[in-house]
Amino acid sequence: MLERRKGSAISCDVAEVGLNYRMYEMRADIGLVELYKLPVGNLRRGDLIKC
Repeated sequence: MLERRKGSAISCDVAEVGLNYRMYEMRADIGLVELYKLPVGNLRRGDLIKC
């Protein structure tokens, strides 16, 4: 395990200010489910536009 994840790191490897873009397994799983549902959602949006 990395020292910075335990909260006891002496230094930090961040070169500039920005956002935290770490992808954890749960977020990846949620993203895969959302991608799976995307085609159905797009068809539904298309049907709503046609009405």
